[in-house]
Amino acid sequence: MPRLSLFAAFAAASGFVLSAIAHPGHQHHARGWISRHQALGKRATITPDQTCGATNGYFCAAGEWCSASGWCGTGTAYQDNCQAAYGGSGTTCPSTVAYGSPSPDNTCGGTNGYVCGAGLYCSQSGYCGNTSDYITNCQAAFCGTGTSCATSTSSAASSGVSTDGTCGGTQGLKCPDSQCCSDAGYCGTGEAWCDSSNCQPAYGYCDPVYVPAGSNTSTVARPQLGSVQYGGAGIYDCVSETQVALTFDDGPYLYTTNILELLKNHSAVATFFITGNNLGKGPIDNTSLPWASMIQEAYANGNQIASHTWTHPDLSTLSVAEQKYEMELNEMALRNILGFFPTYMRPPYSSCTAESGCEDTMNGMGYHVIYFDVDSDDYNQDAPNLIQNSKNWVKGNLTDANSDNRLVIMHDIHYQTSYNLTTYVLELCKTMGLEFITVGECLGDPEANWYRSSSPASATPSASTVKTATATSKTTTTTPKATATTSKTTTTTVKTTTTAKAATTSPKQITTTSKKATTTAKKTTVTGRNGAPSNGKNGGYNGVNGGGHGLTVRVTLCHSLTDILGIILCFIGHAVSFL
Repeated sequence: MPRLSLFAAFAAASGFVLSAIAHPGHQHHARGWISRHQALGKRATITPDQTCGATNGYFCAAGEWCSASGWCGTGTAYQDNCQAAYGGSGTTCPSTVAYGSPSPDNTCGGTNGYVCGAGLYCSQSGYCGNTSDYITNCQAAFCGTGTSCATSTSSAASSGVSTDGTCGGTQGLKCPDSQCCSDAGYCGTGEAWCDSSNCQPAYGYCDPVYVPAGSNTSTVARPQLGSVQYGGAGIYDCVSETQVALTFDDGPYLYTTNILELLKNHSAVATFFITGNNLGKGPIDNTSLPWASMIQEAYANGNQIASHTWTHPDLSTLSVAEQKYEMELNEMALRNILGFFPTYMRPPYSSCTAESGCEDTMNGMGYHVIYFDVDSDDYNQDAPNLIQNSKNWVKGNLTDANSDNRLVIMHDIHYQTSYNLTTYVLELCKTMGLEFITVGECLGDPEANWYRSSSPASATPSASTVKTATATSKTTTTTPKATATTSKTTTTTVKTTTTAKAATTSPKQITTTSKKATTTAKKTTVTGRNGAPSNGKNGGYNGVNGGGHGLTVRVTLCHSLTDILGIILCFIGHAVSFL
């Protein structure tokens, strides 16, 4: 070892460069250097698609901030709560607000520092109010004047703090250190634990619910126009065997733009069931994010816009008031984007039961409840080696001579759906001579009935409003990286199809449940679909395609070998390599 060090010093003085390079295998060598090397390499990975942050490791270009929701840009919307480690050069993340500022939007608490007005309590989930839900276990430092927080007498408060990572109503334990308690009963941080639709606020911190700007839509007139069924058990079929209605759920998301482009190139239309604030993407009506422009583009291209609730809960597990609120929040956001909101909806997890009051709620709110009769099962097949299963099932249903199934469900939140399955389905339908139509068209419902005016005095938006409300915004033409998002399992049995599907595949360490079918988050382990680690491309751990990294040493001769000293040193270098 001393001889090698001496040689290195001698070589450096004579124009040699001692260089270290990554090499497959030998991962046990120089771990500290490798970690630093990888970090420096990742730092140089500038985002190709304006996404950034801890989720994918991309960094923003110079002068751009990486927002809390993982997008590069400039302005306060990107700077507030930004991810400092992923911002471009010349950027620093400022404090979002001075703690103690009056709440401008009814949110409050440790997340943003806002304080409620006089007489209002700051709930554990970060909202101002004055009922028992706000008072129990409220955040005392952020309550308004004249308030005093009550302590819950539930088993959660009396039984203490979790020491094994479990929590919630079953265990009766709270999570420690501002961790969230997922609805599956595990402590952790991140979307799977803290999202307001998947979190138990009585047993830990939960993300506050974002409320879209503007008036609530509860007073909007909701006459039931046309002959298509409202509410009730829902609709599963189209009315024509020569047409096909493609539908996409859960978006908009990173892969929606590509689907819009595919539809346009194939002279096709589809129906998008929009979810307002899911997957940690941020609210759809936040103009600093790309979602509003995607929705506007989808509508401008002739696609139908429908509702898939605000946060994607299982409606059958909610109270009637909560069911209405989920729909109203999405209505408000879509109104802010389009100027009106839809009369068509699809329940998350295909769950809207009569027993829960959901069927009547949708009827009273003037919604057509839409299911499907061709399930692509793409949310369980989002991998290159699995997506063929979805193709087979769709083809089997559409080409079956004894079947008239023409209402297809897919999800625009999955990479393989966007960049593989959609093209296949479009070309298959064209080969079959099927006409692409929206759900409204497949049910014979006039377009005037698909949307509802946001004005309390109006029943439907005027033709001029519908046609002019969506100024086309910029179109994103990026190719996002594949993601390992875990989606839900459909819990409602639909019309029987003739092609049997394989059993649902559950990723390692992540399970789906019928209740909300949420990600069961345990500790902070995150895995990709089908068990692939999510911190490397194509299932690789800390590298591309699973390649390990080690350290090898080579000597580069910089000076001419005609130099006698260089020749001597060259021989010395070879001799050292055998030591």
